[in-house]
Amino acid sequence: VEKVANQAIEENMFNDDKIKLSVFHELSGKRNQNEFYTDRLRLKILLKNLISNAINHKDESKPDCEVKVHCFTGEKHLKIKVTDNGMGMSADIQNRIFNLFFIGNPKSKGSGIGLYIVKEILAKLNGQISFETQAGKGTTFTVEIPELID
Repeated sequence: VEKVANQAIEENMFNDDKIKLSVFHELSGKRNQNEFYTDRLRLKILLKNLISNAINHKDESKPDCEVKVHCFTGEKHLKIKVTDNGMGMSADIQNRIFNLFFIGNPKSKGSGIGLYIVKEILAKLNGQISFETQAGKGTTFTVEIPELID
């Protein structure tokens, strides 16, 4: 999981000293291995889009922009939290962020497809996504994916 997260970060590389990216991974005490069985490619695309979304919605007025990826491999599931200290979202756009081509901020460099792709991938993996956000403070997306084997 950590390897895939780091690959997703590498593919989002950019030349911006203001952005600090970090990955944390922890295992459940009941889990005796550092492997999780899922669709590796879809997981990587999911992470890449969540990280890219956080970068695209950074708050330029802050001295440092942070994106943290926290992965928790539980007994039969994977939980991923992608947290940023970016612009956050106002209440009036929150119900549309997973729509295809929706761009919530005109200053965004995104195309409006990243969160839509995340939602579609999670439908294939029987996963779910939620988020917490505050305008001007940042956003945390939480993804939960069940393991594909017993």
